[in-house]
Amino acid sequence: MPTRVGGSVFRPGRHPRLPFGFRSKRAYVVSVPLPNYPPTPPSESALADILSGVRTTVAVRFQFWQATNTNAPIQDLTEAFVVRSCSIELNNDRPVLRTASFTIRQSLLPANFDYTTSNVAVQVLLFISGAWWRFQLGLFRLDQPGEVLGFEGNDVVTVSASDIGVLLLQPRTGEPFTVAEGTNYITAVESVIDLLGLRHVLPPTSYVTPIDFTWQPRASYLAIANDLLAGINHFPLYADVYGVLRTRLRDAPSDQTEATAYRTTQEPRMVRAPLQRQKTSVRPPNRVIAVVNDPLRSPAAGVAENVDSASPSSTVNVEVSLQEVNVDRTRDTALAADYAAYEVHVATGKGEIISLTTHPDYRRGEHEVYLLTYYDHEDETKWRVASWSLPLGAGAPMEHRLESAPSLSISRTEIVP
Repeated sequence: MPTRVGGSVFRPGRHPRLPFGFRSKRAYVVSVPLPNYPPTPPSESALADILSGVRTTVAVRFQFWQATNTNAPIQDLTEAFVVRSCSIELNNDRPVLRTASFTIRQSLLPANFDYTTSNVAVQVLLFISGAWWRFQLGLFRLDQPGEVLGFEGNDVVTVSASDIGVLLLQPRTGEPFTVAEGTNYITAVESVIDLLGLRHVLPPTSYVTPIDFTWQPRASYLAIANDLLAGINHFPLYADVYGVLRTRLRDAPSDQTEATAYRTTQEPRMVRAPLQRQKTSVRPPNRVIAVVNDPLRSPAAGVAENVDSASPSSTVNVEVSLQEVNVDRTRDTALAADYAAYEVHVATGKGEIISLTTHPDYRRGEHEVYLLTYYDHEDETKWRVASWSLPLGAGAPMEHRLESAPSLSISRTEIVP
């Protein structure tokens, strides 16, 4: 969501002299500290009109801030970043969802800048109704740079980055890690995150662990947290654009409320190019069994099966294709069956893929579902977002990879001793 950050009215050729900010031939943006949470933004319809160009050309600027793990600003780095060569990607099937590629002029970085310990907050600013509004696009931990050798020597470097969730990938050291029997699942995940001092907003649950759960030394913080979340059929931890760690229930994509609707039949028309639709030849599993293999627990499983007669890949229409997944930390077999059902839904959706090109849409987030109308080819159909990529050059198109989200009849079975 955007944040209003200034109110200077644009006057061509006139730029106020202030100690912070940058100048261009078209606009002036005042640099202000990053807020952690924004006030009420313009309406969704107004934003969509602006992003699609319905309201004529919009002034767009990008800013890059060095920031702490909690998104507190340290210093403005915008001058050092070559915006036209920077990009952000999100992949909902990766352990760390957001990644970025930055091109940086090292000579313009502050003398005390350290790649190994630095985060960069990326923001886009839009001039809306006489004021600048800020969207944060992510909080990223930088990798070591790779050199781009050329006429400018080694001043220009490319740097990969991952969202703040990457900090959870570091392994624990020392003793085994145990979550005691009767511990609330979400409380246990919060305790893991608190060990690294990161922020989190997690949904409450009443589920508690059925036995002691123990991880061996060197297990990463992320593996521990995600094992617990899988046990209650929640998404693995992911960081939002402000670096706050979140999760939610893994509902079937067809049951989720769409995050946005892209339509070619009415304004705002965000779609910029013909979409590409492809049916894959890979046969998805139509029966998934989520198994408890923990030697300290009785063998058990939850089974989900696609029995939808309208689905070409269901067990009604073709022979069984089985996939087994491990859910040793599950609360019970009912949750294991729910976990398996989500896997069936997503696996089936991978049988049809769409490549979609739109105007840059800075509102897009994690684990979203789109509603798509494309002339007479798609009519208000739901699609799960597998990934998207966003070049940061002004006006550069945004690419989305979508997987179908069919509504399926799923049978569930619990296997208990």
